[in-house]
Amino acid sequence: MKNISLPEINHFLAALTVIVCFLPFSIIWRRRLFFFKPYLLVSIFWAINGIVYFPEIFNWGWYAKTSEYITYGYNLLETCQIILIFYFIFQKIIFKYLIFLFVLFEVIIIIYTQGYRESTDNIIIGTGSFISLILNIGAIIQYILKFEPSNSEHALTFLYVGFIFYFMQFMIIFEYNYLQKSNSALPYLNTINYLSICIAISIISFGMIKFPVSHGK
Repeated sequence: MKNISLPEINHFLAALTVIVCFLPFSIIWRRRLFFFKPYLLVSIFWAINGIVYFPEIFNWGWYAKTSEYITYGYNLLETCQIILIFYFIFQKIIFKYLIFLFVLFEVIIIIYTQGYRESTDNIIIGTGSFISLILNIGAIIQYILKFEPSNSEHALTFLYVGFIFYFMQFMIIFEYNYLQKSNSALPYLNTINYLSICIAISIISFGMIKFPVSHGK
């Protein structure tokens, strides 16, 4: 019996990840949640991830440079998108200020590093992932401390838990994948990354299914 190699497993997981990344869009389409902006933004967040990972299924070498530009561009927007999701959920002006401050931070880092390069990207996504993790942990704490959460708030906890799971694993593999650039560890990091994305989206999607449709309008 032929043993399945790690690259073959990762190829399968990459294909599965791309499919799963479009699951939130499928759910908001079927449940008519397009007008609930947090879930619409969440769906866009994962769909872009699916588009970025799509070339890995076919090993498109010619697409590598284009994919790099797309990834760099999205890394600039990712944290702002997460903060915007929280703004639409909690409707607090502080999140608008936080978006402004993070954009200012990105501009300062780009100027300081004399252009957008790999080191710039590492600083931005590392800081952004940490902020996103703290926001989701804070939302869970707020939910726990609330006396009588609504059904929509119950459903949104799955969004926070899913993102906590995703950003926690990202912070763990960040050092090896972005800082140390360990080529030997890369296949294993890819496996962890693909699995964590699928698990995170599954958790978030469950919450989307449980979300009251009347609150999505």
